[in-house]
Amino acid sequence: MKFRLHRTKCGMSQTALGKLLGKATLRLVSLWESDKVQPGPRYLAKLKTFLATDASALRWSAYRVGLVNKRKRHKG
Repeated sequence: MKFRLHRTKCGMSQTALGKLLGKATLRLVSLWESDKVQPGPRYLAKLKTFLATDASALRWSAYRVGLVNKRKRHKG
């Protein structure tokens, strides 16, 4: 599945995605990403919305509610 690619574009961890979807565990998200388990009906609608939403909009929303941290800039 393309969950992992979209999740990483959003800067979200598996734990943060699980919280966004409503109490999905890190293990469950990991199993979805590796195609070992298909998402059940409880999560399908939210996953479809997650995948259809622009990554930058999701990143901002997740940051505002505390699911992701603001990235630190490197001084170089």
